[in-house]
Amino acid sequence: MKFLLQIFNLRSFNSPQDRRITFMLAALLLVPSLNFYANYYVQYVFGQQSISVVSYLVLALIGIFSYKYLFTSSSKLLIIVTLAALFGAVLSYLLYPSIRLTLLLPDFNPIESGMLMLGFYCVPALLLGYNNKNWTFIRLAFYYLAFFVIPSSLYFYNAYYIGISLIDRVDYMTYSYNVLPYTCACLYEGFTNKKKMGILVGLVGVIEIFAVGARGALACALLFALLVTFTNSSLKLKFFSACVALTIYLNLTKVLLWFSNLFDSFHVYSRTLSLMLNNEFDTSNSREMIRNALLEKVLDCPMGYGLFGDRYIASVSASNSLTSSTYAHNLAVEFICDFGLIGGPLLLMWYLWRIYKSMSIRIEDRSIHFAVLLLVVCGFANLFMSGSYLASIMFWTLTGLLIRLRRFKQN
Repeated sequence: MKFLLQIFNLRSFNSPQDRRITFMLAALLLVPSLNFYANYYVQYVFGQQSISVVSYLVLALIGIFSYKYLFTSSSKLLIIVTLAALFGAVLSYLLYPSIRLTLLLPDFNPIESGMLMLGFYCVPALLLGYNNKNWTFIRLAFYYLAFFVIPSSLYFYNAYYIGISLIDRVDYMTYSYNVLPYTCACLYEGFTNKKKMGILVGLVGVIEIFAVGARGALACALLFALLVTFTNSSLKLKFFSACVALTIYLNLTKVLLWFSNLFDSFHVYSRTLSLMLNNEFDTSNSREMIRNALLEKVLDCPMGYGLFGDRYIASVSASNSLTSSTYAHNLAVEFICDFGLIGGPLLLMWYLWRIYKSMSIRIEDRSIHFAVLLLVVCGFANLFMSGSYLASIMFWTLTGLLIRLRRFKQN
């Protein structure tokens, strides 16, 4: 149980309050994905009822408690962002009756209600991400829990396809994005701390994502590996990685066919592989249609529609395929819908600049380096392909960390 002693090393915390903040943030980041796998065991292996209500109720209580750190913060920017998010959501609820059910369901389901998701989980992640001082705990928690999550994912995926389980379906998007942060943690430990098991389990995670079929998750995993290699490796390893990447690119068709034959031998269908072989990896007609419809409507209100603006545009659209629950599936488009043709691009530029600066500073604690890379990939880059920043705990954690890192000097 050496790993438990390493994770829960109380001497790594400066005070009980620091320990409390770190544990609360870890719960917000880890419990949603762990709940996904725990539910499968509870429901399909043990035949019991879902534990999601309990899981998210605990997280909601953590979220409410975290607001105490708003009043002790010395960062004016943090206070402004927090209040703007909360009041912006309320204002959208009051101004746009057509999306009220999307923002607040009658049964107050916090996962499906945009306002509750933002207020109970996302904004608290912003506050905790800013105040957290122990990213080593977060890094090790993701890494060691990967040895539960990735094998569990492999088991349930296999159980579904060979019919040994009562699992009704596999949501490839949820599956892939839940595996992603744990895969990234393993790759980081493997590349930076030379842990062979990290590399092995991380590669298994990448193959799982590749096999299941979420293109965005696969692209994010590869992006993370690229960022780790070129921000935290020797020149020799960088050169070797570049040669490997170039070799794969020049022989991409042969590599894809090899994987196709491998998956076929195990009777595994890979949606991603099929799209790549048919040159359709970056094609999504439905999402392209959504983005075009949203951007066209923004021209009627160049200053933007406020928070959840993309949902409002979709709710009043003449297209039958768009509803009040439709969102942009692209962070840039969502920013433009919410903050306008000027505010949206400026906000996006701020994030890109702060991310660049955060990757350029010298910090002795390499766990902060891990946190920046993980949150950039799983809470920013992924939002250009799917998801919404208004429902992404990692996006808001990244925002808090970026605000915190503004006080560090650039390398």
